[in-house]
Amino acid sequence: MNSELTAESLELFHPLYRLSRAQRVLLASRGGRVSLEPGDTRRGSEESGKQVLFLLMGEVELQSPELPRVRLTAGEHAARNPLRLADGDLLTATRAARLLLVDDLELTQLMKQAPQPNFSKDASVVGDGAGKELDVTDAADEASQGYRIVIQISRDLQNRCLSLPSLPLAADRIRRAAADPECDVGRIADIVQTDPAITAKLIYAVNSPLFRGFRKIESCRDAVVRLGVETTRQLVALFTVRELFTTRHETLRLRMEKLWQHSIEVGTLASVIAERVPGVSPGQALLAGLLHDIGAIPVIQQAADLPAARRHDDLLEHLITDLREEVGVAVLREWDFPDSVVASVEHAERFTGDFSEAVPLCADIVTLAQVHAFIGTPEQASLPPMNRIPAFQRLARFNITPQESLNIIELARAQSATVFEVTG
Repeated sequence: MNSELTAESLELFHPLYRLSRAQRVLLASRGGRVSLEPGDTRRGSEESGKQVLFLLMGEVELQSPELPRVRLTAGEHAARNPLRLADGDLLTATRAARLLLVDDLELTQLMKQAPQPNFSKDASVVGDGAGKELDVTDAADEASQGYRIVIQISRDLQNRCLSLPSLPLAADRIRRAAADPECDVGRIADIVQTDPAITAKLIYAVNSPLFRGFRKIESCRDAVVRLGVETTRQLVALFTVRELFTTRHETLRLRMEKLWQHSIEVGTLASVIAERVPGVSPGQALLAGLLHDIGAIPVIQQAADLPAARRHDDLLEHLITDLREEVGVAVLREWDFPDSVVASVEHAERFTGDFSEAVPLCADIVTLAQVHAFIGTPEQASLPPMNRIPAFQRLARFNITPQESLNIIELARAQSATVFEVTG
């Protein structure tokens, strides 16, 4: 086993790639070893919940109470994340498997001691723009190439020289008009009609199962009357934001499309959950869910200038995981979106933390939508049990239970097909 485990092999895992080489060498020598032959099992316990596993080779299947089985194969992207074995979980080897066992507290300490971004004014960068490699004299000398890129993009963001997408013109005009207390339906309809493509999509949407009434709508004004100014604004943002999920690089195009599909899945799940939560409209939750990964777009676009990120999926996924929140918040602040939507970006993937923290309902809904999106997928293996997730605990008073999960997923699947059609 020792021959398999090196600092370089651990660099493939998240968040281990952020550690210095010396730290990864230490982890390789001190981490526990788990060997499972086909059919062997490892049962979760209260103690195992304080540990994380990394799948080094082979294939395993995880069975969690009341959730579908998930299979993890070493080398695939989902298996690059830590695996958490909670009380009641059962891990079974479907092929001979080798895993690294790390105490969660020890890993937390190592991450605190890992090379950190250095945003001092003296920090230097080779070249004159984003995408250039950091000078080796940077504070992150020993960090992996991937984490040096994270540091650089974070620095560019802080220095306001990172290229962020602009809110499309039609969405911006309607947002500004809707903020005017004297704005009426006619004015909104006039703005929408300046863009025939958006007009057609709005009329299609208002007649779709998402919003359909008793009679068919054929004019833009009637569509705005039925939907209301706020829902119209949200839908126009949805239509126009879709245009941002593009890239000129063929190798990254599939990743951008996958991102859009995931965004629709989370958005529709959030919409269904919001129907059970008074105070948050399904339309607002849909938009927040669709935008929860907006920060990944500049990262993917930045990767177009980084050959290593284009060639290695794992590196690109590490960059997205580490930067999506920071960049996403910056994008939505630039677009002047409400705090509840910004908070949805901040909390979308915070599956641990303080139950008593004050978080907008919309943000908790998006977090729970993320959890539901991962059910039945390999990403499920890295999540804590649902009843330990703060967003789930805070929403429990609305009777959103694990037993309701499959019903929520089925309803969202039906809606997602409509959203795909509406957005084109």
